[in-house]
Amino acid sequence: MLLRRKSCIVFTAEDLSWATDNYNESRVFHRDTNEPVYKGTLLEDGVNNPITVNRCEKIDPIRTQDFICKLVNFSHIDHVNVVKLIGCCLETKIPLLVYEFYADMTLYDSIHDEFSFLSWKRRLKIDAETAKSLSYLHSGSEAPITHGDINSSNMLQDHGYTVKVSSPSFTGLLGTDSGKSDVYNFGIILAELLTGDEVLNSDRPRGEEFLTEYFIFVLKGGRMLEILEDLW
Repeated sequence: MLLRRKSCIVFTAEDLSWATDNYNESRVFHRDTNEPVYKGTLLEDGVNNPITVNRCEKIDPIRTQDFICKLVNFSHIDHVNVVKLIGCCLETKIPLLVYEFYADMTLYDSIHDEFSFLSWKRRLKIDAETAKSLSYLHSGSEAPITHGDINSSNMLQDHGYTVKVSSPSFTGLLGTDSGKSDVYNFGIILAELLTGDEVLNSDRPRGEEFLTEYFIFVLKGGRMLEILEDLW
């Protein structure tokens, strides 16, 4: 049974258990720390609609009410480059979040898959769309929202190369961060797009294993053109 509360649907625990085959491991779409995301389907008007369900495995019970308040704010988010929150389930010990299912492909796949090709034009488009989505979350919505887990694996991309920032982590919704971590992580995505390199690469010289360190080192040395991915 689905109970509609304005723009946010309140799902029953039974609904989401059915949608994810009782949270079958094969349904895990993405996993980050203790926050698995499941791909599921919900039947509505005779049509199976794809969804994703965020299921945090651990959260401070004292902060549950605070989380619900933040959840209400996020339910008002409506941006072309942010995955839409459909609803939630409040019957479980830890609330469950339900989002639209956008795409199976991530930005990470597009950047690092040897069979994928991202032109500079597409990369600049992705960069601009990501920047717009973060600007909206931080200052364009009713209340500032920190995502808390911005990275190329959390950027979903369709076959037209339009990207959407996927669901924020529970940590992000509960965090007190002013958004600086999102901005920093956006810089990492930009470096990935420019170089086509992994965020962590043990083949790089010691002290430059992380892309941020390597990027700054090369930039200070005036060798930026040397590390741009060759797409010509």
